[in-house]
Amino acid sequence: MKFANYISKYVAIFILASIVVCEEDDDDEMNYKYDCGEEQNSNNMNSCSIQGMMHHKDKYEVFVIESSNNYFIRQYFEQNQQTWNIIKKSTQSSSLDLVIINENIDWKIVNDHVIISVWPLSNQFYNKANFYKNAEKLHRSGKIGELSINDVMPLTYFIDMNLPKFSDEEKEFFRVHKSGVWIKKPVEDHRCKGIEVFDDLKQFQLKVGKNKPFKKQNYPQDKKSWIVQKYIENSLLIEGRKFDVRCFVLVASFDPYVLLYHPGYVRRSLEQFSLQDLSNKFIHCVNQSVQMKHKNYQQRKLETIWTYEHFENWLKQNNQNPLQIEENMKKRLAYSALGQKEFVTTGKRQLHINKFQLFGADVSFDDKYTPYVIEFNEEVYLGQYHIPDLDVIFKQVVKSMLQIEQNHMKYHKIPHYYFSSPQFLEDMGKFQILYNEATNYSIIQ
Repeated sequence: MKFANYISKYVAIFILASIVVCEEDDDDEMNYKYDCGEEQNSNNMNSCSIQGMMHHKDKYEVFVIESSNNYFIRQYFEQNQQTWNIIKKSTQSSSLDLVIINENIDWKIVNDHVIISVWPLSNQFYNKANFYKNAEKLHRSGKIGELSINDVMPLTYFIDMNLPKFSDEEKEFFRVHKSGVWIKKPVEDHRCKGIEVFDDLKQFQLKVGKNKPFKKQNYPQDKKSWIVQKYIENSLLIEGRKFDVRCFVLVASFDPYVLLYHPGYVRRSLEQFSLQDLSNKFIHCVNQSVQMKHKNYQQRKLETIWTYEHFENWLKQNNQNPLQIEENMKKRLAYSALGQKEFVTTGKRQLHINKFQLFGADVSFDDKYTPYVIEFNEEVYLGQYHIPDLDVIFKQVVKSMLQIEQNHMKYHKIPHYYFSSPQFLEDMGKFQILYNEATNYSIIQ
């Protein structure tokens, strides 16, 4: 990773030696030309027109949607009011510079320089069926190095409850698999809503067949389609309890496509792991939203979270190499996120430019320390759990993310310039690069 950062710095020096001139073509695509004249070099690069193409204001305007999820984001802007003016309603200003939302915005008020925290096609990440199918398609393309889809994610099938009959994929699932532990998840729910861990495949097949297609009055919780994913029966355990790593994957830019990783933290269950009690969510679901309902949560809540540094020390105590394990995680996260890149290169470019999005990526391990990407989550909680370690981590993530996007906003006409510059590397904080289209770097090349 350090090597990649050094390469990015050298690339930036060459780019800085040029004037950037933007031209629009017939498809509204932005082309970049670098030409400062024959005498231009890194010593007089400030005489270029880079500054003229930047978005400068004495004070920038930001709209942050009211939500407990965004507590530390709002706190960041309140503590930096010399730079930011917080707009209370998105309709109050036609000169917004940054929009932090969890939903759609009135696009009529958004100028072309505004940086927005939601990608219009983000369901390609958080929809569990889309997420797996896109990664599977990337696997079939053969363009992703030595990893395969089965190295990256547990085996997954899509159960489409809108169809009146079994699909070919569903028939294959029930024909091939007669035993084992599986987990059913609604494709767009989160925080363990609607999940079911089961090992009676015959009963599950009867349930699916009986309720196809779903009627409005049937099973309100299950009105959506599902994925069925192989449960990691030989889970790696800490003190006999299940855990996962909640990483952060920041798509810092969709054009150019830039993927960043933050190690995040470890989430732990409060009850001992067992495959004899598959209905107990306190065993099988490590989300804080579930664990906080445990009768002993208030007394033991600090047990539910480890810092990533604590996890690294635990790995060392178990004779494991933390750097290698993290490298394995990062490669699998990059693989997963690159599966969605196809949707950035198709459709109108306006959908992709000046957008970014933070995802919560959940990684589980088997007892051989092999990581598996379970899912990406769109609704990333950056609020208060009143757990000191989490407060520190959330503040780190927010500060670096917003510093990156502030400069993304300033260089919105020349994003390739910014994302290949030393300034970008300084802004990253504890984020690490998984993929950077601006410098042609990929961790899984």
